[in-house]
Amino acid sequence: RNTVSKIVENYENKISKKLNGIITATPHIRERFLKINKTTIDINNFPIIDEIEFNSNWENRTNSIAYIGGIFKTRGIIESLDAIENTKIKLILGGFFSPPELEAECKSHPAWSNVDYRGYLNRQQVNQALSEVKAGMVILEATPSYIVSLPVKMFEYMAAGLPVVASDFPLWKSIIEENNCGICVDQTNPEEIREKILQLISSTDEKLIEMGKNGRKAVEVKYNWQTQEEKLINFYTNSI
Repeated sequence: RNTVSKIVENYENKISKKLNGIITATPHIRERFLKINKTTIDINNFPIIDEIEFNSNWENRTNSIAYIGGIFKTRGIIESLDAIENTKIKLILGGFFSPPELEAECKSHPAWSNVDYRGYLNRQQVNQALSEVKAGMVILEATPSYIVSLPVKMFEYMAAGLPVVASDFPLWKSIIEENNCGICVDQTNPEEIREKILQLISSTDEKLIEMGKNGRKAVEVKYNWQTQEEKLINFYTNSI
């Protein structure tokens, strides 16, 4: 695999020098290609803010959290289940399992009785699910690609006015702490995840609402697709 990887990388680098421009998904990837081709830009996968309902009504929310997205082991599903085991925390779960065998493994977990699994959700159903919970979960494993990623789900939770519970990767931690819009946890430690979630959802509604508003404001100002759309159009217009 290492040999094939090096061959592909060398070929990719050779081709990249000849391209009119390169669009990457994150600043980290951009830095790599800038060394090869100066006409390189990052276009981040931020949410279209008008598609996400900002719901400031907390009267009917329960002590629950949500994870919406692809359900993989690398995205922390087992650790999430371990964290809510023997608690009254409810997990609203939306998305498809991959591989399919993972669904059976999760359903045999002792904490599955705390899960409200809703399968694939359309945009309206996502908005509904996020209006029922007190936090959104994005506790991915520390893989090389995840550590430097900008997960759209994190910004969707923020846009919905939800505090975020995220892996304590330096990049993610800087975003959450700078905007005071959630908490970071050691994604490998279910006990810590449990303790910090319990502390978060037992906070006053006023504190949770404040975090949610902070996250929404950050998305409105910076982490939204409109900012990226403008960058992309300017790139096409001026660079190629």
